[in-house]
Amino acid sequence: MAKYKATCNFLIESTDQNFDEGKVYELTTAEAEEINRKTSLAFGEEWLELVSDSEPVAQEVASEQEVSWHT
Repeated sequence: MAKYKATCNFLIESTDQNFDEGKVYELTTAEAEEINRKTSLAFGEEWLELVSDSEPVAQEVASEQEVSWHT
């Protein structure tokens, strides 16, 4: 999930989702891209802008440990 800010007021009739200008919504990237694709085709602009990507990013942490063997 990521956070997107609505750049204007609009309603998605098929899902009954209402978006208010300036309000931040948590959506999947796929949902936001689909909405922006449709608004771009119909109106020439994207109505959702990415605020923060909160989808987890895999990070590898490498730590070296020195092992001493005592005999």
